[in-house]
Parts: sequence; structure tokens; C-alpha cells
Amino acid sequence: MPPVPKPMQSNSPGWPIARGEAALHPEIRRLAGRLGRTAAVFVPLLLATARLPAQDDEWRFTSTAGWESARIFRGVELAGSSARASVEGAVDGFRLDASADAPFRSGEPSEAEINAAYRFKVSEPFAIEVGTTEYVFGRTAPGNTRQSTECEMRSTWSLPAGVAVAFEYDRDFRLRADTWQAGLHYDLALKQLGAYLELAASAGWVDGRDIRPDSPLPPVADTYAFFEAGARLPYRIGAHTVLAAEVRVSDAFGQNPGWSPIGAAGRARLSGSITVSFDF
Repeated sequence: MPPVPKPMQSNSPGWPIARGEAALHPEIRRLAGRLGRTAAVFVPLLLATARLPAQDDEWRFTSTAGWESARIFRGVELAGSSARASVEGAVDGFRLDASADAPFRSGEPSEAEINAAYRFKVSEPFAIEVGTTEYVFGRTAPGNTRQSTECEMRSTWSLPAGVAVAFEYDRDFRLRADTWQAGLHYDLALKQLGAYLELAASAGWVDGRDIRPDSPLPPVADTYAFFEAGARLPYRIGAHTVLAAEVRVSDAFGQNPGWSPIGAAGRARLSGSITVSFDF
């Protein structure tokens, strides 16, 4: 499966005015508080592990900014056209990244994520990754989910000729949801361009027992299946800069619109993104 939201005008609904100046919206204060508490747990943990003996004990950082035509997660549309920014740090199997999405359309929720993970090789072709992700949503309508915490475990088999097979299990404690998914990844060499075309497809099953935990109504349970496939073309345009374009198709089968903060029902969707990344 979440990395500053686009500011709204001072006369927009939900932004109170105090003595002629825009007062800080309570939702923004809550969002900042949740992210702060999450970072207070994850950051010291990841920094402490960097001091352990390692084959490569230098942090590697990558920052990414870009545009996506729609924000889709496990086949569910969470928002329309959005700006996205992220930063990631990695050292000897440990990874810490943060990202934020800001929709251009008013009334759609912004999203921030913090993820911490560790990946270790069991054998040369087989690796396991365990991690946890904190999702925080801002500018969301009453009753929609404002925060959730998820733990994940992923196993990957690297096969010859650039093929990789992955199986993943995720547990969202806030939504009381379990996700099982399998994926296939293939790197197609484009020798004339000096690049690789990254092809990926995945399918999964989501079983949630409280998909709207912040709603005053009784819990809503739902189960649905999803499918996603895409092609991504990254191209290095500088010593530390990569430009990438991606096209994706996705669908969610039997999905309750309550999974989406904008009430989007499950259907086939075509989306795309353009990003630029800097490594340092």
C-alpha cells in the first residue's frame, strides 16, 4: 500500500477566521500531532539501528516530487489529480521514508505517510521485509478515517532474467483489515535508450471489519478483491537525477464505497504519474 498539503483559501469552508486572520484548523493540529508522535517512535529506532555493524553503514537518501492523475491504493480511488512529494533514507536493509499527497481539487483529503521497514536476505534469491506504516488524512469529511496504522510482511523471490515474484500480508489495526496480495515484477531492458522498462502486476484480497472507524454509525465490514498493473520508465537525466513516467490500470471488485474518502465505487481506472527524483 502512504511522502505539505496544498493550502486552502481563507474563505474556504471549514477554515475559521479569528480577528481578521486565518486560525489554525484543528484538523491540521491533529495531523501534525499524529505525525510527530509517529516520527518520535520510528526515527530514533531507525537511527539507532544505523550504528549496528553493517556492510554498508552510510545512509543513502532520495527525494522525489511529482504529479499523479489519481491517488489509488489497492484498487480504491482516494483522491483525484494530486501533487506528491517524498523523502527516503536507507542503510544496510533498513528504510525510513515519509511522503505527502495534496489533491488539487478542493474537498478531497490530503494524506501523509511514515514508513519504517527492514529487509534481510534469507538466501541469494529470497528476501523478507517487515515494516510498519502510519497513515494520516487531513481535510477529510466527518466520519471518514483520519488515521490508521498498518504492519506488513513481504517475501520476494528474485528469478533469472530480471523477474521477481512477491507475496505480501498487511494488517491494519485501525480498520481491523487484513490484506493478502501477490505480485510479479519484470525489468525489460531497452538497450537503445540505455534504460529499463519496469513492468509490474499484482492482485489481492482485502477483508475489513471496521472500514469507517471514525464514523458514529455502527461498524461496517466489507471484503473485496483488487487488481493493479503498470509500466514505469525511469530515465537518468543527470548524475543524481532520475525522471520517470508511469501508466497504471487498476480495478476493485465488490468494493464498498466506504473504503474511499471521496465515496468512489470500485471500477476499472487508468491513471498515470510523472516524477523526478534526486539521490544524495
